[in-house]
Amino acid sequence: MFLKYIKQFSKKISFCEDKPKSQDFDFCQETNYPNNACSAQWMLLYCTISSLDEMPSKEALESIRIFISNLPDACINTTIGDCYTEKVRNSYDLLQKFTTRKEFLVWLCLVENQCRKNIGLNLKSCRYSQLINRWK
Repeated sequence: MFLKYIKQFSKKISFCEDKPKSQDFDFCQETNYPNNACSAQWMLLYCTISSLDEMPSKEALESIRIFISNLPDACINTTIGDCYTEKVRNSYDLLQKFTTRKEFLVWLCLVENQCRKNIGLNLKSCRYSQLINRWK
């Protein structure tokens, strides 16, 4: 019984050496069950930023900046490549100016859209009200 379960489970796992195709990325927009490590990364980012207070303390702002800047990019070995890492690097000065949850959340959505565009996926709405309803 257990062996049968393990065999079924192993068929569902996406291994790092298998590059997920563009259509395999949903960025966890419709579900809280990521189908690969890259989608899990985006879910973690959205959930973490959404959990900030609307006007975070200085300590919380510094913590989220450090988190965003140092999160290992789980998408590098996929068709998305280093899109997230590159956008964070290019946004470093901008991230230092953000003082609200809204700014971080909309920025993340815009980064996601740039990554979506790179792999030929449709862009999504970055309206704050929709983002916070989805992720909070």
